[in-house]
Amino acid sequence: RGNYHADDIHTVPPLHDGGQPEDYLMLIGLVEGNTTATIKHPSMEGWKLLIIQPLDGKNAPDGDPVLAIDRLGAGHGTRVLISNDGKGARDMVGDTNSPVRWTVVGLCDHE
Repeated sequence: RGNYHADDIHTVPPLHDGGQPEDYLMLIGLVEGNTTATIKHPSMEGWKLLIIQPLDGKNAPDGDPVLAIDRLGAGHGTRVLISNDGKGARDMVGDTNSPVRWTVVGLCDHE
């Protein structure tokens, strides 16, 4: 037996944009509210913009709130699953130059 590191045995292929899985996060967050932008990037037209507070494993705030796009209908006080996969977000809005980074990818039905 040799001394192997787990990365040597269980390799993970790069993601669709060449990044590694650890470069992206999926977090549980709490919707604190929505926002309205009178001037915004054209790719954000028609998207609901939410202010979401990421939560840690004990449902305590974890870092600063983030701005995310939403098409799932989350509202104030809803627990959501958010992703910071910027490439995926840009694919969703159909614009490779979009500034969108965070997206709501799921609604949590219980704690």
